[in-house]
Amino acid sequence: MSEAREDEDREPRGEREDEVARGGDARPGGLRHSVWPWIAVAVFCVSLLTPFWEIVVSGDPREVVPLFPRYEGELETRLENFGKTASKNDQLFVAWLVARNARTLLSDPLALYDAEECFPTPNVLAYGEHMITLGIMGIPAHLASGDPLLTFNFVLVMTTFLSALAMYLLVAEWSGVPAAGVVAGLLYAFAPVKLDNVTHPYVNDTMWTVLALMTARRFFAGGRWRDALLTGLFCALQIGGSFYPFLAALLLAVPVLVWLLVDYGVRKLRPAPTLAMLAIILTAGWLVFSPYLDLHANSEVASRTRQAFAEGSVFLPGGRRFPGWLGLSLVAAAFAFGRKRALGGIPGDPRWALLLACPLILVMAMGPHLPGPIDFYSALGALLPGFDSVRIPRDQASGIHLALSLLAGLGAAALLRAAPSRYALAAGLALVLITYAVTLRPTALGLEPPVVYRAHVARPEAETLDFFRSLEARGNRGPVLELPIGYGSPGPRAMQILTSAYHHRPTSSCYNSFIPVEFETTWKLGKKVPDPEAVAALREMGFTTVVAHHSHKTQLVVFDKAKLDRAAAEAEGPLRALYSIPSMSAYEILPRVEDPSDR
Repeated sequence: MSEAREDEDREPRGEREDEVARGGDARPGGLRHSVWPWIAVAVFCVSLLTPFWEIVVSGDPREVVPLFPRYEGELETRLENFGKTASKNDQLFVAWLVARNARTLLSDPLALYDAEECFPTPNVLAYGEHMITLGIMGIPAHLASGDPLLTFNFVLVMTTFLSALAMYLLVAEWSGVPAAGVVAGLLYAFAPVKLDNVTHPYVNDTMWTVLALMTARRFFAGGRWRDALLTGLFCALQIGGSFYPFLAALLLAVPVLVWLLVDYGVRKLRPAPTLAMLAIILTAGWLVFSPYLDLHANSEVASRTRQAFAEGSVFLPGGRRFPGWLGLSLVAAAFAFGRKRALGGIPGDPRWALLLACPLILVMAMGPHLPGPIDFYSALGALLPGFDSVRIPRDQASGIHLALSLLAGLGAAALLRAAPSRYALAAGLALVLITYAVTLRPTALGLEPPVVYRAHVARPEAETLDFFRSLEARGNRGPVLELPIGYGSPGPRAMQILTSAYHHRPTSSCYNSFIPVEFETTWKLGKKVPDPEAVAALREMGFTTVVAHHSHKTQLVVFDKAKLDRAAAEAEGPLRALYSIPSMSAYEILPRVEDPSDR
């Protein structure tokens, strides 16, 4: 099929209007010759300054990570204090994993699931969020700097920027009004509901679904190989991000697929590209989820006794997930002004499919909190393995935000198409400025932003990094048993795991959604060090070094450093003192001495 014919499929005759007066061309290809893509990039770059301002002006991205301020300051209740501390520790863990995945994907991709934490557990990445896609996004920063925190901060900024750009491209193509795409990009990427969980950026990362919607529609319209492969790639990247947005994408895909089949049919879908697209998606699903499903089948990942579902109040005015009056008004405009004004760039009408996706996702996110006798999430979980182990099913509500942002963009297009031609460009710029002001509330306009990240120093102490460099210089390598070992005090464990992103050595420290069975063994042996039998067992597990953190304590274990030093001084003891600084000491686990009777 020729390019001209494919453009006809994307753009029905008689529906092109003079979009030059509205700031762009109705054809998707015409956007390249318009000023609007540059306006979009400029607006989104300026918008990044509001949440990231403190990181930009007062923090070195190699030293700090952003935290949302509701986790900062003096908090009144014990639960709130736990939330503050847990969020900081989670941020250390997420920063480690994003940077670690970026490095591993380049150096040893086959070892992706064998992460450095919880040694010697195999496939340890399957015990929690995998964040593979965020690791892929961090590869450029890792290549440029090799610094873990800079890599993580780069990913946070680029995820926000590219989310806005993806929504801009989708709405500009579907509506034929680029200004509406800028509005939708602002509402989608910079809304508080998307920005305020910077501690867990993978939860709201639905950007790949936005791109998949764009290329999937193109594929149904034209059947091209390029669109099939891109759709498969974007779906694979969504699968590689996190379970929460993946489930939201699945629920969104159901009504959208029905729309595509009804409005476009299957006559353009050739077997070869269709099968290639499905093969990419299924292969990605198998690679990402099969390790987790294996653990679940072997009862190594237990069912949750308590899962967090959404309360209905969070979607109402004043609630955390309320889409805002501007967004809802634009959604209403998408329907009030009709299909022709809202969707001037494509044939067909996805508005009702997108609207239907919202309650579909809502009933799953609310689970038992939904009024009525049926818990749809649990009902689905009874049929599909692994759903009972998900900690926070409410986070799939990110799909509602995606659908409403897209509908709001179509509503903005309808409003701008209704404006007189001579005022259309001014109306587009005005609507962009209003959306920017309402969504980000920048201090430059005398407003108070709803989300501003605070710089939290996260880089390990210089003496800690020098300590491990000194061990490397002495020829000491391999897995590290970190003492004290225990289940309490998650802060030291999170920092020890982040430190491994700098020295790249496996560590006994464990911080994950589920604790592996192997850690139970390591924990019991670690409590007995320097007992010769315990040290011998640790040697057999693969540990080469014991590192004692002098100032760290846990709720369950307090080690005796003097006892360690005495054992290391014994001529035939299992340990040998290697190196010590005021805060840490390292002991080499000596090789097993062969008994002549064993020959």
